[in-house]
Amino acid sequence: MGRSTPAAGVSRRRPPLRCLVAPVAATLLLTGCMLPGRRAPVTPAGPLDAPAIPAASPTVPATSTPLPTLASGPCTNAAEFLADDTIPDGTVVEPGAPLDKKWRVRNSGTCDWGPGYTLVHVNGPSMGAEEASALFPARAGAEIEIRLQFTAPPDPGEHTTTWRMRDAQGQLFGDTLFMTIVVSEPG
Repeated sequence: MGRSTPAAGVSRRRPPLRCLVAPVAATLLLTGCMLPGRRAPVTPAGPLDAPAIPAASPTVPATSTPLPTLASGPCTNAAEFLADDTIPDGTVVEPGAPLDKKWRVRNSGTCDWGPGYTLVHVNGPSMGAEEASALFPARAGAEIEIRLQFTAPPDPGEHTTTWRMRDAQGQLFGDTLFMTIVVSEPG
């Protein structure tokens, strides 16, 4: 059979396929297409190989999920000590003993703790712990456990190590965390 000829004034070109495309790493993910004359989207099986969209020019399709609003003004950093989860103050330990210290703390400010937030040594012996350790990310109002590994000093007597939280701009904040131990006499 032969081809039929289009009626006068009717184009043989198909209308363009309309698709939503979302950037995913170095590929584009086709999220839905509408074929002309159809009401339901056609969703492909997976990502399409394509160059990444430059960061300055991506077009994000509208979603039904509302975007969070930013609070006006700067947030406030604060931390509240809640409890010693391990090694209560005054615990007697052997010289050179490994110590697994855990403090329970609440992010009592309005800032979320994220990249750049650290726990820093501020006074007394560091007892073998790093001078600064990344804080576990915590949303405002969340309770977290802060954990550091120490080694008891070799000298007998009472020893206290003191620590504070520091934000990404280098400002100390919140309650002071400390551990006071008593190293026993050798033997």
